[in-house]
Amino acid sequence: MAQIRSLDLGLGWLLSCHASLQHRGIAERHRVASGGTPIACSSGVQWAMDTDAPEPDSQARFELRGELGRGGMAIVHLARDRTTGQDVALKLLHEHLSSQPSAVRRLDRELQASQRVDHPSVLRVQERVRVAGRLGLVLPLCTGGTLAESVETGGPWSAERLSALLQTLGGALQAAHRVGVLHRDLTPANVLLSGDGHVLLGDFGLARLHDGQTASTTALGTPGYAAPEAWGGSVRDPRSDAFSLGAVLYFAGTGRPPFGQDAPSEVLQRQLEGRPVRPLDEARPDLPPALVRTIHRLLAPSLEDRPGVQEALVGAE
Repeated sequence: MAQIRSLDLGLGWLLSCHASLQHRGIAERHRVASGGTPIACSSGVQWAMDTDAPEPDSQARFELRGELGRGGMAIVHLARDRTTGQDVALKLLHEHLSSQPSAVRRLDRELQASQRVDHPSVLRVQERVRVAGRLGLVLPLCTGGTLAESVETGGPWSAERLSALLQTLGGALQAAHRVGVLHRDLTPANVLLSGDGHVLLGDFGLARLHDGQTASTTALGTPGYAAPEAWGGSVRDPRSDAFSLGAVLYFAGTGRPPFGQDAPSEVLQRQLEGRPVRPLDEARPDLPPALVRTIHRLLAPSLEDRPGVQEALVGAE
């Protein structure tokens, strides 16, 4: 299986394996979690919190028990919340970023977007805190790792699990779209598993409100998983998230990103041509034809040719 390269941004969901602390070296695996490196630029923040307001320091509230992952923006700790006695994931910005407006805005987007979406398969941020001078987020602790880790260690998912993944993630995206939220960074690293295997969608750090005219002049997303229109400044709508859903399903079914892991320009060229590195029906001839057709349609390079999430859910049955 191809090595999955590390995420340097959007590490919010490299956090989730409580059991990892019981096995030496597992924290390193949290650094190898998605099929590409996210590229994120300022794109017009849709939510804002009063970051100038004084915020009490919660250092005494949390007992840091170990590191679950780290990246360019933050470190995620396993922490015990002394007020509740519960273990949580505590995502803290690097000290030098805690006063940078762009990093704080992304943190706030993640908080507010996840709290706006009400769905059992959306992992909701609990609150924003300041710990030892560093801003961060309190997150529920998931113990099953990420989809990327599951595929890396256990291999591609079965047809039954793949169909269930489509229904679960599709339902979570529909809930987000109903309240006007585009996720914009659905990747295998941002899909978490609870201890009993329940699938959860996380990391809304690049999310944005959708007004029917959501366009950006800057590239934003993860190459190979973000839709082609993300790179050209075109209008993005819920079908952009549908593309990412198709890419995640392809990865879960094959163990590889659909458009390879080469330079971003080469990956984008394959996306624009609608040319996965290997047709899914060749890579997985055991999958139901309706599911294969649905995933291929979700990966259509043109918005006009790409089904929405609801159509994909119906078409795969």
